[in-house]
Amino acid sequence: MAAFAIQPKDFVEPPPAPVQPTVAAVVAAPAAHANGTGSLDGEKKDDEDELKRKRMKCCDEIFAEYLASVSRKVNKDYYKKVVMFTILLRECVNESADKLNEEKKSLPANLFPVNEARAAMDNKGKDYCAMNNAEQVPDVSNDFIMNYLEQKDPAMETQEAIDLIQNLCHWLFINGYTCSKISLIQ
Repeated sequence: MAAFAIQPKDFVEPPPAPVQPTVAAVVAAPAAHANGTGSLDGEKKDDEDELKRKRMKCCDEIFAEYLASVSRKVNKDYYKKVVMFTILLRECVNESADKLNEEKKSLPANLFPVNEARAAMDNKGKDYCAMNNAEQVPDVSNDFIMNYLEQKDPAMETQEAIDLIQNLCHWLFINGYTCSKISLIQ
């Protein structure tokens, strides 16, 4: 059976927020430097702000964004399967909260910016996914596929579950919600 391995995290810089340049942005960028006085420092700051804003979203918000993205690309029957898979993953992440919170202590604080509104709330009894970002979601991939999913949805094919978790974790990475990449070890 295949297993996942989380690649070592290089916490030097989180991945940049994806940029979708428009024709105007592509044309405007060289003009800013044409006379040597323009600066892209403001753009770098905007990218950093965007990344911080993304990292302040909780898992629940991020999973909803993922499902909205998937809904535009798959048929209705497959979407139902993805929704059930995501709900089960969410439950697994919530059940892994103690382990994830302990691991979080050894990770750089900039991966977990504080959302003031959530910090002000009473966190007692709150789900991990309602209070934390998705930085550590790939860390539960192996346990989710090998143990949790077998108990909760034994009908789901292992290879399909692997494909779904790889897709979700890749989406998290390319959208700047995690610094972790997962890879399949045969």
